Amino acid sequence: AFQINGAYSGADFLEIQNYNSSGGFLGSVALKDGKFGIGETNPDKLLHLKSSGATGIAIESTTNAQNLDIDFYNNAGAAAGRIRYEEGTGAFAISSSIASPNAMFITNGNLIGIGTTSPATKLQVAHAGEVIVRSSMTAADGYRGGFEADNQHTGGTIWSMFSTNNSDGYFGGGKYVIANESMGGVDVNTTA
Repeated sequence: AFQINGAYSGADFLEIQNYNSSGGFLGSVALKDGKFGIGETNPDKLLHLKSSGATGIAIESTTNAQNLDIDFYNNAGAAAGRIRYEEGTGAFAISSSIASPNAMFITNGNLIGIGTTSPATKLQVAHAGEVIVRSSMTAADGYRGGFEADNQHTGGTIWSMFSTNNSDGYFGGGKYVIANESMGGVDVNTTA
């Protein structure tokens, strides 16, 4: 059974409540001040979902191999950014600009491409020009910022590339270090 409630003090309000055959409350939808709530009678965004259990949004196409999009529009009314699920390939694409799609691409095999839609490794960064991947940190003295490759297979090794700050107690400050942990090889440079 449904009950419609249009009375609410101080605001434009419409609520539809749903009850089971025993009179138990099942849920409600509300329209208040131009905002729509599902399970929420006081929505604070244009769409507000609330549940005591798992909550989600389903986007479905009944035609195979379709793109399912969430578009973000600018103040001129044009799509600017997009999150897309490519149902045919099972991949996700995230773009901050519709004009240059697929800024980040996640395949159905969980490979991540930045600047490419066909990454061959867990993370692949591609660009027609220079490619720089930066690790930045603002931690206190004594910490290092960099990258590490850890091969955990039998006989694997760990390679690290990092820079040190002023109070690194092992390598000293202001150094660029390439180190192989298991083989003991270390190359320390004071210039980039």
